[in-house]
Amino acid sequence: MEPQNIDLIQANLNKEELADFNNNQANSSLHLNGNKQYPSGLALSGGGIRSAAFTLGVLRALKTCKLYDCLDYLSTVSGGGYSGAAVTWAKQQGISDGVMFNFIRQNANYLTPTQLLNTSALISVILRTLLLSLLVYIPLTTALLQLAVFNGWFQPLLVSNELTSDSSTIDLIYNQINMFGLLAICLLALFCFLSISYSVYTLLSSWLHSAAGKPYLWRLTLQVIQGILLMLATLFVVIALLPTLHELLDKLIVDSKSESVLISILTIGGSSITALLNVKAQIHGSEKSGKHSELIAFIAAAAMILAILLLCYVIAIKSDPKLWYWTLGFSLVVGLLVNLNNVSLHRMYRDRLMEAFMPQAEPLKANSAEENMYRWRPATDANKFKLSDIKTKPYHIVNTTLVLTNSKNAKYRGRGGDNFILSPKRCGSNATGWQKTAKYMGNKMTLSTAMAISGAAVNPHTGVAGHGITRNIVVSFLMGFLNIRLGFWATHPNKAPLWQIPNYFLPGLKGVFGSGFTEKNSRIELTDGGHFENTGVYELIRRQCPLIIATDGGADPNYQFEDLGNLIEKARLDFDTNIQFSSEYPLEDTLPNEDKNKLGINLATRAFAVAKITYHASKNNAASSPTTGTLIVIKPTLIDGLSQDIYSYKKGYPRFPQQPTSDQFFDEMQYEAYRALGFKAANTMIDALKLTKG
Repeated sequence: MEPQNIDLIQANLNKEELADFNNNQANSSLHLNGNKQYPSGLALSGGGIRSAAFTLGVLRALKTCKLYDCLDYLSTVSGGGYSGAAVTWAKQQGISDGVMFNFIRQNANYLTPTQLLNTSALISVILRTLLLSLLVYIPLTTALLQLAVFNGWFQPLLVSNELTSDSSTIDLIYNQINMFGLLAICLLALFCFLSISYSVYTLLSSWLHSAAGKPYLWRLTLQVIQGILLMLATLFVVIALLPTLHELLDKLIVDSKSESVLISILTIGGSSITALLNVKAQIHGSEKSGKHSELIAFIAAAAMILAILLLCYVIAIKSDPKLWYWTLGFSLVVGLLVNLNNVSLHRMYRDRLMEAFMPQAEPLKANSAEENMYRWRPATDANKFKLSDIKTKPYHIVNTTLVLTNSKNAKYRGRGGDNFILSPKRCGSNATGWQKTAKYMGNKMTLSTAMAISGAAVNPHTGVAGHGITRNIVVSFLMGFLNIRLGFWATHPNKAPLWQIPNYFLPGLKGVFGSGFTEKNSRIELTDGGHFENTGVYELIRRQCPLIIATDGGADPNYQFEDLGNLIEKARLDFDTNIQFSSEYPLEDTLPNEDKNKLGINLATRAFAVAKITYHASKNNAASSPTTGTLIVIKPTLIDGLSQDIYSYKKGYPRFPQQPTSDQFFDEMQYEAYRALGFKAANTMIDALKLTKG
């Protein structure tokens, strides 16, 4: 496939995306203070089920005031994508708003929706994911170690004397040096040689007055080479020490069978615990962990990797090393005969979200008894509903993150990726170019899959706004080894991979080792849109919308507005666009005041803020694009005039409305508190700013 013309696509985004939608539907637009705003956009932010509930309240308010259908764009991220997909699906299927919102309220506990799809069933999927991954990568590692045992690479190379209790330290060291130890020594010796040579070279180059450019380039090359040498030497040292570690363990445990069982239990059990801790750490979203917590996670992951290596070594020496090819064959069969997207946690996550937010339409339109209408059912219609089949206004943009940790582009590499959109007409990113959705991945991308990808918060090599412990190479290696990921292996918009179905080897091993994550690779990984920009406003800034209504529903217990800060920075750097909050409706008015109400609750002045957007013309923008715009941000914060039950919930749960994103198990009371808060916040904004239908 030929690469797409990025400048041409960006210059015609509004015209191409909105043409059919506006021709086929009412052309009414939003008016702010009596002025027409076209095109306008609504951005629903990430934040898990907490953000989904809050944004559903905002959507309900816009629909009640007949304003939702006036919107031209709907841009969603993560949890905001749950609610965004719900309203898009409901409108497409002809489900009434009230029925749809009632269904979601009664099925908000989406991860464990029924008595059979309960916590035990959820844990079983996690354990199955771990088991399948271990059945591929442990035999693969074991086969390589069996091959090393078979060839005698673990045998001491320098046996001095027979070891006794009086043997010297030198004799003990000699008897521990095997082939891997020798390789490590050689690499370290080469490292030392290069260091000394460089030292001498610095003097000679000064005497000989060498060209200024050559020493600089040689320094760069030497730094790269020595970094690789140090990394390989460390790996070989760890492998070389496996016999020593085994001997130490052997002295502690007399029964060798018990030893193998113990190591197996420690490895599998520890892997499960570490995986769950990584899940919890990453799903917290913007609740950043401290350096101490990151250090603990790093040490735990490194210890677990060592335990897995030790387990594989024990299996290798206890079994017949001549059978290494059988072990390798087993790993290849299990690892190749699979669709990695379907055996990872992504598929389960996608299915549960789809059933809760994109339910079967016919039962909801049948006006049957409530207990029958709102009960959980398999969502077979949504399961096959393609993204390209969306024909209703507003134009829905689902934001995901393209993982680019190995990109040669410093901007993409530093951020960890680029914003990758999935929409009815185009899919792609600035880094890869775009492709028509009807042609992308054989037109198999569904709205439910796009929604789940956008909410894939737990994934190696990623983090909120490109930062976090899961960007650490050791932690990411362990998560990849255990296949703890919610992300999705997709194809490049303009490059077809040779092997269409992802498996544990291609691209699985690249995911384990963190290699190949570039915009040039034919197989790409897409994750949570919040790993790049969590408000969903980014793509609306690209389209220079004169009016953007946004929710800021990410976890922000200290009201630091990190997601907004990230947006403002990226808008300035990527689009030369400035966002400045007004003095009339400042951002600080959304902060809880020191004064308490009669119930002893700190209230904010208002739940929204207004900013001026100053766009700057560029070659990628159409000539008719506006030069200024308005950004309205709605924040989950407590204000005056709320229903009594919301204040009561706050008294019982003090962290509301900033409860952690790791809490994905909402009951009806918790869901309703956030939904009602979003409804009230949006209504006060609509009234105060005189937002009307034109």
